Amino acid sequence: MNLTELLELIEIDEPADFEYVESFAEIVENDDEIPEEVLCELFRETDPETVSELIDSYFTEIEEILEDGDICELLETIKYSLMALIEDGDEQSIYRFGEELARFQIWYSFESQVIARELGEDQERVLCLRDAVTQKRMEKFEGEGYDYDFSECLDYEIEEFILDMAGVSRERRMTDGSDDLMDNGYVYDEGNDI
Repeated sequence: MNLTELLELIEIDEPADFEYVESFAEIVENDDEIPEEVLCELFRETDPETVSELIDSYFTEIEEILEDGDICELLETIKYSLMALIEDGDEQSIYRFGEELARFQIWYSFESQVIARELGEDQERVLCLRDAVTQKRMEKFEGEGYDYDFSECLDYEIEEFILDMAGVSRERRMTDGSDDLMDNGYVYDEGNDI
């Protein structure tokens, strides 16, 4: 997939038009893996603040659907990591953002494993997290209930460097302070192996 194909997929004419949560959802929920280079190319030309807000909205909705402490805590950390990377805005952070978003998409839509058991039944199904979220949405309309085990999803690894950025992003949002990471105690250490 190249940038032109990605723009067609998310139904926008150019990267600057990336302003709807549906576009972000189309990327992370896609049935095909999207190369990180293509994501980097897209997000070099988008508005970082807008993308950060879309990430916040998307993950917040998922957390409200899942209502499970451990998996929601992990998703919250991933959310703030992605937000911090896109907000930082320099070339290296955009590259890392594309890399991390591609990794998240593969995990979320392909590799993660959720055990779903229909209430009152012995049979269980294994779903990726994306499909478990969809199933939980559908429960409200279909009337069927499932018990979900997210424990196999909790081994998603985030590098310490990115976790540090996520902590700063979370703290900044809680205190409603400056959007500049450097104004909030973040110090870039060029010695880190990233």
